[in-house]
Amino acid sequence: MGYGGIQQGFDGSSLQLVHKRGVLLAMRAPGIGLAVAEDHSGGGHTAEKTLTVPSPAIVVPTTDLYSPAAVDGALADDGGAQTDETTEANNATVNDMTLLPAVPAVDDAYYFGLLSLWDWLSLLIGQAGAGTWTIVWEYWNGSTFASLLNVLDTSNGFRNGGYQSVSFDRPGDWATSTLMLMDLLWIRARVTAYSSIATQPLGTQAWIGTH
Repeated sequence: MGYGGIQQGFDGSSLQLVHKRGVLLAMRAPGIGLAVAEDHSGGGHTAEKTLTVPSPAIVVPTTDLYSPAAVDGALADDGGAQTDETTEANNATVNDMTLLPAVPAVDDAYYFGLLSLWDWLSLLIGQAGAGTWTIVWEYWNGSTFASLLNVLDTSNGFRNGGYQSVSFDRPGDWATSTLMLMDLLWIRARVTAYSSIATQPLGTQAWIGTH
């Protein structure tokens, strides 16, 4: 897990161990007390120092700090013929996103784009794919599509159904590209090898988010 660090509470009386997605552990500052009592045996006064350490509290955020947003562009590419599926990617209609063609081929792809920089993709896959193919996740660097680094694709190339995610290291040379009149920061899932398909993968909805 990644942590954002330790910060002081707003009232100055607590310390918080902060995770990237919210506060995990909050601990109030310890209190120091000085108790003075009279000594009636003739010795004057005695002082007793005390240290009170409050128990830490686990704080669970009630909302996701990084809420997903709608995609600004989604394209299906079948043999170089591109279809705008932005509307399909943003609505909840089941299985209206053609993540791969019915019979895929090398260089077929699915594109996702946003106007601003972003870090991860969330997919609701209504029909998980079944077959033998390989896809690579790529981005546009201003002159060509290049492989994204440290990609974590829980969909396993669109073979896992339900809610899935694709995260990656944000490229330092990511550039916008115009596809079907949409000038966006694009990534794509491109087929690099294919031998068989039993079930075509179809998506229901997509979201994009930032860290």
